Amino acid sequence: MSRVRPLILALALLAACSQAWARDDAWRAVWESEAARKRLAVEGKARTMIVMGDRSRRATATVWAAGGKVRLDYEDDGHKWAVVDDGESLIMLDAVHKRAIFIPRPAFATDNALAEQNYLAREAGTATIAGRPTRVIEIKRRSGGPVTWRLWLDQKTEYALRQQRYNIDGVLTMETEYLDIHYDANVPPESFTVPAGWERVSPRREGQRVDLSRLDEAVGFHVARPGYVPAGFRLLGAYRQRLGQETAAELRYTDGLRVLNVFQRPREPQEGGGGHWGRGPGRKDDAGGRRGRGGRRGRGGGMGFGPPGREPATVVDHVTEKAVRHFGKDRVIMVVGDLTADELIRVAQSVK
Repeated sequence: MSRVRPLILALALLAACSQAWARDDAWRAVWESEAARKRLAVEGKARTMIVMGDRSRRATATVWAAGGKVRLDYEDDGHKWAVVDDGESLIMLDAVHKRAIFIPRPAFATDNALAEQNYLAREAGTATIAGRPTRVIEIKRRSGGPVTWRLWLDQKTEYALRQQRYNIDGVLTMETEYLDIHYDANVPPESFTVPAGWERVSPRREGQRVDLSRLDEAVGFHVARPGYVPAGFRLLGAYRQRLGQETAAELRYTDGLRVLNVFQRPREPQEGGGGHWGRGPGRKDDAGGRRGRGGRRGRGGGMGFGPPGREPATVVDHVTEKAVRHFGKDRVIMVVGDLTADELIRVAQSVK
């Protein structure tokens, strides 16, 4: 018996070390795929799907990629358009109107070390994509739940030949799969630039980053920190934002892969119902066809005019993320992120 026990302990230790190595190796492959994206020049055909608003859009594109930048050229029923990912923005190129629309591009990971701390990457088999053998990597939250990312990495180059992104509820929100691919392509640098003379449009503003100690001064009111933030999230930065005609403060958190945005501004004495952040539909469908939750309909179709601080939160599900609006006693709070509705409500109601 005395000899068996050390053997069992040794085997257990070996198994634990093997599992730790496998996790590290899977994450290493993920980071190598990001490096391969910057290192390799490719061309090919890819099938894409992305959820936008209340529907998903599917199309096949010609792909050009080099230096961490990607261009996808689409054509459908004679209509042509292109999307450029330059590493900082997603640029929608509208050749008909000679217009380029810039949308901030979320990074694969906002913090690699934090991502590894909060998420588990593991090997999930092999598959053949575009005629090339790949290793499949799945990324899930360590706390449980559905797969967050799934990657098919070329076994020779580590380049991602297929990838899928899922929301917190396990719904597929984005997918790209190469149908054929050629490495060492000659990709002209101008493929990723906006033609001279085109109109440049930025529908979303990033906001002005402010040192947290000066945020109150920057926005003109005291900014309260949420008393509750989901486990694994840490503060990423503070921002001064313009939402319509209002000045708002934003506290931005991350768990390494996902981002949680907490906005707030002072509440006007007469304010309730529709508010200044759009007209929440309560239990009716919102303009995008998604279900709202938890709000009573008031004037303008928003939350009702209950006593200050007593109104229920309004939740709108945009599939890729959810938005919660809560009227506190002296401020209006909006929380946006790819979390469950209950988590977002808890964050919003913790801002005292």
